[in-house]
Amino acid sequence: MRSGAFTIDADGACSSKVIFVVPSGQEVTREVNATYTREGSVLRMQWEGAGKTVGSIDRGTFTMDNEGLTFVYEMASIIGR
Repeated sequence: MRSGAFTIDADGACSSKVIFVVPSGQEVTREVNATYTREGSVLRMQWEGAGKTVGSIDRGTFTMDNEGLTFVYEMASIIGR
């Protein structure tokens, strides 16, 4: 994985953009969108054309488990906190 960004909008939408480097050396970008509900620090996301994931906000980081892969993002700014 080369880089990633996770955007949480105040309107209940969120998105993920991850750039991977495959074994051939080519960069592959994956962008997906979701809607979410928030209960305290927990976000429950429903991905367009896919399943559900749960993430949490804790002291400036957002952590999400996606089918066994843990993604941890540093928060640049937090909206609606």
